[in-house]
Amino acid sequence: PTWAQLASAWAMVRAVRRGVPYVIFSESTLTSRRFSRGPVDWLRRWLFTQAGAVVVPGPAAREAALSAGVAPERIVESVNSVDLDLFGGRTRELRDRTESGTGPDVSTHRYVYVGQLIARKNVAALLDAFARLEGAPELDVVGDGVELPALAQRARDLGVAERVRFRGFLDEDGVVEVLASTQTLVLPSLEEVYGFTPLEARVAGLHVVVSDRAGIAENLRDVAGAWIVPPDV
Repeated sequence: PTWAQLASAWAMVRAVRRGVPYVIFSESTLTSRRFSRGPVDWLRRWLFTQAGAVVVPGPAAREAALSAGVAPERIVESVNSVDLDLFGGRTRELRDRTESGTGPDVSTHRYVYVGQLIARKNVAALLDAFARLEGAPELDVVGDGVELPALAQRARDLGVAERVRFRGFLDEDGVVEVLASTQTLVLPSLEEVYGFTPLEARVAGLHVVVSDRAGIAENLRDVAGAWIVPPDV
């Protein structure tokens, strides 16, 4: 699964000793690395340069692989995949029901965050920014985590609690239903190796506002309907 897991690293070492090629899949970017020197950095460089190929999901991860010493011809830049029927077809089906009066109400601009409620996801800054918006937009927060009580209190302190819905953890079908009734997904992370939810949101037809600290940012740069921004209020 990843070079940083002991079992995987040991398998790669044995592969090198036996002359067996192996492939590394890496989403890591330069901004998501915690070690740029020392034993961990040395091990990463050795495993990456010994690999037969390194598969990456975008340009940010490719840059990180190059910095680890991987030859350009050994890097394969692929893409992460999204369930098009679910996030594309199903969301549009739900929106079409709106025209008949049986679907979700989309008369108010609604924002959505999908992910863990932990410090590095920076949801508190999203609430602060949301509170500054003019009019009466709404925000759905999908996910769970240790910061949930503090975030709910922050929404109350900011005076926007009646316009912020904390949905808790939802399965994919539940996420699709929320995306079908919202217009803009925000990924405000302070640190994000990749960031899958903006891909799902784009397939679902949403605008996306993405932190420039996320690996997916480079995939979305200059894409219509995507805004790449610093993760501050």
